[in-house]
Amino acid sequence: MTHDLPRAIEAASCAVRDAFAAGDATAMAAAYTTDAWLLAPNVDPVRGREAVRAFWQATMDAGAAVRSETIEVAALGDAARELGRYEMAMGGAGDTVAETGKYLLVWRLEGGAWKIAVDVWNAGGVTPEGVAR
Repeated sequence: MTHDLPRAIEAASCAVRDAFAAGDATAMAAAYTTDAWLLAPNVDPVRGREAVRAFWQATMDAGAAVRSETIEVAALGDAARELGRYEMAMGGAGDTVAETGKYLLVWRLEGGAWKIAVDVWNAGGVTPEGVAR
């Protein structure tokens, strides 16, 4: 790991945000490892890149809008951890459900690029500073 790790993870995370904003579930899935786990609230665990793509496509098709912000990146041996917060809106005009929460991404090098190996998030517990007090 180098001192450039936070910058590398932030760049990879920005690419994921851009893919979501563009409605490109295939590009989002490409940011995950082939054996990735996605652990979203209130649904069964999702495993593998194709299942991750299908999850994000369904989420986009449901009209989700997400904004996220990295709080901290740290090395974990040959992997990295990203902690952050998010805001999500679901549904159409007049039928929007808003949620705020926190997330944890575990990044791992795969094919020379940082990819998401574990993606988990849940609602609540986020202050404006990003850490529950």
